[in-house]
This record gives sequence, C-alpha cells and structure tokens, in this order.
Amino acid sequence: MLTSATHVAGYLALLMGGITWGTTGLFVRALAARGWHPLDIAVARTTCSLILLIAGVALTRPRLLGVRRSDLRYFLLSGFSGPGTSQPMFILTVAGAPLAVAVLLNYTAPLFVALLARLFLGEKLSPPRAIALARSIVGLGLVTGVLPDGTLAACSIKPLALLTGLGSGFFYAVNLLVLRRLSGTYSPATVQIWGPLLGLPLLLLFRLLLAPAVPPALTGATGGAILLMSLGPGLAAFLLVTFGLRRVEAAPASILLTVEPLVAALLGWLVLGEHLTLTQATGMLVVLAAICLVSLERKAGELPRAGEHSPHVPG
Repeated sequence: MLTSATHVAGYLALLMGGITWGTTGLFVRALAARGWHPLDIAVARTTCSLILLIAGVALTRPRLLGVRRSDLRYFLLSGFSGPGTSQPMFILTVAGAPLAVAVLLNYTAPLFVALLARLFLGEKLSPPRAIALARSIVGLGLVTGVLPDGTLAACSIKPLALLTGLGSGFFYAVNLLVLRRLSGTYSPATVQIWGPLLGLPLLLLFRLLLAPAVPPALTGATGGAILLMSLGPGLAAFLLVTFGLRRVEAAPASILLTVEPLVAALLGWLVLGEHLTLTQATGMLVVLAAICLVSLERKAGELPRAGEHSPHVPG
C-alpha cells in the first residue's frame, strides 16, 4: 500500500513533469528565431534525446536495451506514430499557433484514444466519454475561432497549424494504443529508446522532403538550446512523470498533467506576449474538463500504462 509520503512525492513529480513539458514551445520558438526549420528542430531533439537516453541506460541498466525480434513491428509502429509523425507535427504547430493552442491540440490524444478504441478494439464508448468528446469538439471550436466567428484568423491560427495540431493528437493516440501492447512487457526506458530509434528514419525522410536542403549552422547558443530541450522537456520530464505515474492513481495523474497547457499559456503570455481571448480561454477550459472527464471514468485504482499520459515523451 502506498504511503502518504509516497503519494505526495508522486504528485510533486507529476506536477513538475507537466510544468517542464510546458516549456517545450519556448525552446522551439528560440530555435525558430535563429532560422531553424521545425523539422530540423524535431530531428535535433530526437537525436539528442536518444543519445542521452541510450548512454544513460547502457551505463546503468544495459539489459533494458534488448527487445524480442517478434516485437519489432510494434516498436516500428510506435516510432511511426510518435517521433515519426506526432512529434514533428506538434513542433510544426508551435510554429504556426500560440503555444497554449499548440499544446492543447496535442492534448486531444486521450479523446482520440477513446474514439479509436471504440472503432478498432471494440471498447465501449460510454455516455460520459461520448459527452466528453462532444464537449471537446465545442471547446476546440472556441479555441480555434471556428466558434462563434467561423474564421481561424480571429485567433491567429494558421489552417496548416490546426491540421498539424489535430494530427499530432491523432497520431499520438495511435501511439498510446501501441504502448498499451508494449508496456506490459518492457520498461518505459526501453520503449522510449526503440520507438524513436525506429521512427528516426521517417523523420529524416520528412526533413529531406519538406525542409530546406541546407541545415542550419550549429552554434553554441543553438546547441545549448537543443541540449536543454532534450534534458528538460525530454528526459527530466519523462523521468519525473514515470516516477509519478507509479505512485499516483490514473485519474488524479491525468488531471495534474493538464498543467502543461496552462503553463504553455502562461509562458506564451509572459515571455512571448501572446494573449488568449476570453473565448479561447473558455474553450481551453472546456477541452481540459473533457479530458479530465475521460480520465475520471477509469476504474478506481487503475494505473495508467506506460506513456499513456505523456504527450511529449522524449524522442
């Protein structure tokens, strides 16, 4: 039985992990201001995070580097749906939308999970989940400006950013369903090594096809930003959230991690001068409430599977 001190430590770890994840957009914006294409940022973050994580595991628990050959197809699908598509789409969204909106669009993943599980796994779409999905649609309409103005321009969101933002949430939902299959056999560290490792070639292909031919010069400032982004929102947040998820039940863990879009909104306002309208703020709260509703429906005591509440796992 978990002690009170263990619960407190778990709550603090989740809170700090969510806050750290919320800083991702600042690093992306800083690198973009120095001429880095979003896909170059995605490649740099994935590569740096992989090197750091593999080195750490190899030095401390090398046995975690091994996987069964029969499971490589699942790791390949995880790599495709995570670092191969979801993460670069998220970074592209940060480049074309306010930080809070970009994070919120990625946070639709649990809602997509509920829908995909109903369509492909036969899981029941209960009335609370159906209500949560309906609320999230209304909330996203308010956030993006489709409601009530009927135009994205009213909220400074580019159409491409809206598509990539929803795409990042959708593909991460696919990734979460794959993680359900892998988390019963492998440690979170193993999953976060092999998924990104197999997804990196796809990410490199996207970069070659869509980004400028000449990569940006790596200076001390940009190298430091990439390293900090990999250590902070990448590895440190991942370790904090993994620690917390093992000590806190699923529902409160999910609710605590919704601090991430709130932190992104605050940093966007304080650092970048971004302002959410009253309509956007209302829509944001509606979506977060819908996510909490889905989480609260879990059976009492059910622990989340590895990565299930981690929209920005390293890679």
